[in-house]
Amino acid sequence: MKKVVTINYMDIELVVTGYYEEGFDSVQYYSDMSGYPGDDAIFEADEVYVSDSNTNIIELLNNEQLQEIEDLVLIKLAE
Repeated sequence: MKKVVTINYMDIELVVTGYYEEGFDSVQYYSDMSGYPGDDAIFEADEVYVSDSNTNIIELLNNEQLQEIEDLVLIKLAE
């Protein structure tokens, strides 16, 4: 599902838009004794704006910065 989240990254307020998929809890055992390890929540950003700007800066971010931003969004969504 599409989400818009405001975060603080390196003391800059960013508005991040992207697709969020909730994680699933693990299941220790089903009735047939199989289990399910669970899945982590996923967020993939497609737009990143400085809060007072109309310019999408996602192309200016390197992979590490984008991953840090997506991780901060996941933390915010889990609150």
